[in-house]
Order: sequence, then C-alpha cells, then structure tokens
Amino acid sequence: RHMPAGHAALGNVLFAPLMLEGVPCGLMGLANKPGGFTKRDARVAMGFGELAAVALKNSRMLEALASSEKSLRESQELFKSFMNTGPVVAFMKDEEGRYVYVNTPGERFLGIGRGEWGGKTDCDLFPEEVAKQMREHDLVVLSSDEGAEFPETVRVSGGVQHMLTFKFPFRDAGGRRFLAGMSIDVSDRVRAEEALRDSEEKFRSLVETTSDWMWEVDTNGVYTYTSPRVKDLLGYEPVEILGKTPFDLMPPEEGRRVGKIFAEITASHKPFDGLENTNVHKDAHLVVLETSGRPIFGPDGLFMGYRGIDRDITERKHAEAEIARLAKFPSENPNPVLRVSRDGAVVYANTAGASLLEKWGT
Repeated sequence: RHMPAGHAALGNVLFAPLMLEGVPCGLMGLANKPGGFTKRDARVAMGFGELAAVALKNSRMLEALASSEKSLRESQELFKSFMNTGPVVAFMKDEEGRYVYVNTPGERFLGIGRGEWGGKTDCDLFPEEVAKQMREHDLVVLSSDEGAEFPETVRVSGGVQHMLTFKFPFRDAGGRRFLAGMSIDVSDRVRAEEALRDSEEKFRSLVETTSDWMWEVDTNGVYTYTSPRVKDLLGYEPVEILGKTPFDLMPPEEGRRVGKIFAEITASHKPFDGLENTNVHKDAHLVVLETSGRPIFGPDGLFMGYRGIDRDITERKHAEAEIARLAKFPSENPNPVLRVSRDGAVVYANTAGASLLEKWGT
C-alpha cells in the first residue's frame, strides 16, 4: 500500500548500501526473488553496492571534469580575447630571452605573422642597438627578481615608436623562470611633450629677449610669474616681485587710483590696454609704465587672473610733457609772438602780440 499506483507488488526485498570508503553514498534495492533472499545474496548485494558506489563516484567525477574543462575553455577564450583585442603589447620570454608568447597587438607591432616569433630573441626582431637595450632591461628585472618600468624607443616599419614597458619575472608550475612584459605606445604623448618643450623654449626665448615686461597675476592681483625684464624696468629681481601686487610698486596715491581701476577690470573679466601708471624704481626714481592684459581662464572656464605686459613709456611721457610745455611758450611769453602766413596775414598772436596789433591798427 506504500508503493505508487501501477508498481509491481513486492513479495520480498533486499537493500544494500552503496558504500564508498566506508561512507554510505546511496542505496541499492532488489525485490521478488523466488524463494526469498539468503545471507549469501546479501553479501553479493553488498559487493555490487561497493562497485556501484565506485561507478557513481566516477560518473560524478567525469561530470565535474567536463564542467571544469568547459569553464577552463571559457576562461582561456576570455583571457585570449582580453589579451588580443586591447591596445597593449604583451609578451613572455624565457631566461635566455627567447619569446614564448606574443599577443596579436604585439605581432602587429612587430610586423610578423601569427607565431613567427616562436623561439626568436630581440636580436632577431629589432636593430642591434634596440635589441641590446631591451636585453639590458630584461637582465635588470631577472637579476633583481622585481618588476620595473622602462621607456623604450623602437624603430619599426611604421617609423619610430616610443613605448612604455613594464617587465616582471615569474615562474611556472615546474619552477622555471620567465619574464613577462606589457608595453603601450606613448608616441603621441612623447611628441606632445616634445612640442610643449619646444613651445616653452620659444616662449622663454621670446620673454627673455623682448623689451617688454611680461607677467601673470592671480585673481587677487598677486604676481605669480614675472619675466626677467622687470629688472631692467624697475630694478627688481623676478623673485622679489613674486607675491607682491602691482600696487605695491607704486606711490601710495597712485596705487589707490590704479587699484580702483584694476578692481573694476577684474570684476568684468575683460581685456584691457594702455593703462598708464607710475611706479617707483628700486633706486627710488619714478618710472611710467603702460600696462595691457588679458584674462586667464582654466579648462573649466573658471577665471584665474590676468596675463599681460608692461612697457616703459617714461621717456615718451617726458617728451609729451616737454611738447606741452613748449606749446605754452607763446601764450605765456610776455613779449609779442606772431605767426604770419606766406601771404602776410597774421594767423596767431599772443596777448602781447594782440596789443601790438591794436597799436598798429591791424
């Protein structure tokens, strides 16, 4: 009555445990033997139970092995895809420098077909000087047994390439030593840095040879950069100017006047030109400068200060003052001063000259 519907009726039953190394892992059942089961049948069933347990274990092991092999294949494919689709050149060498692995980007970099690197050294793939440099780097890593980073310049079919390479030692399961490395092409960065250095050198040369004083101030008007020309204009070394404001170099009243103007300019973040201001030279004489500036903005658009130039216009201002003084000479002269055109007409007369003309009846 305990069996499922349709199940054969059980006249007699013999159960034997499936034992594996003394531990039960299942149960085997026999039923309906004519005449019933004997002790001998029980011993035979126990023997079959042990064999069945071993078979069950082997079956489970095969399933686990198949699953592990599948996982391993998937892991290997994932690793292979990872190594071959990125921009990084990856490689492995034995202690003698023979390549035992190069990924697809590495093969493209070397300009060789799949697997053509097998057993070759850097001497087989690169010019002698480059190969020598690479081998020296390899030996540094192998001798120190520590990873290290090296800049390497390589001449390949596409021209000169600048690589940044990280190399490190490792051992396989058998204890054999290998060297692995990963390289990334930094040619664009190197060229950009070289262009920046050239630009900075040209700018420095321009700054040092121009007759104008070039400077930068922050949002508070404090000098953060000054060209060497300041010494010629005001007698100060550049280091003496840094940390000061332009108004610190002016007479007090002039500093307040120009400071007010500069505050309005700074608030607007607009460029300005031709701002005349009087400064005190280190030896105490006055110097008139003409200042022009442009606002500086950071990458985020944030206002950072001003960059500009100062030009010494002291002599020009003296000349203008002299011209103005001379222009007043006729009007201030107590003696008659007349200006007569070519046809004899008087076109100018100062006060004394006008009185003389009245006497002449002209």
